[in-house]
Amino acid sequence: MNTAQTTWDQIPRYTKMLLGAKTPVTSGDSALRFSTTNHGGRKVIIRLNQWDLYDIEIGRIRNLDWKVDTTLDMVDAAHLGEVLERIFGERP
Repeated sequence: MNTAQTTWDQIPRYTKMLLGAKTPVTSGDSALRFSTTNHGGRKVIIRLNQWDLYDIEIGRIRNLDWKVDTTLDMVDAAHLGEVLERIFGERP
């Protein structure tokens, strides 16, 4: 199993439904990428860093350029779903 699939499996199903997360896309750098449907089509990139924690980047594609809205570093796997819900405003 690759790193991106493991990351996808660590996001709770409820969080995926809240975000309207589409099927994940993996790439050679082991980053997990997916789009949301419930939040203006924002894109999410989650990378595993050298400390076995996650770095999250959320943004949009505008005029063929990647525009970053939010970044968050050093997120533990146990808190991944909660952090995503807070970033997207689904949790106070």
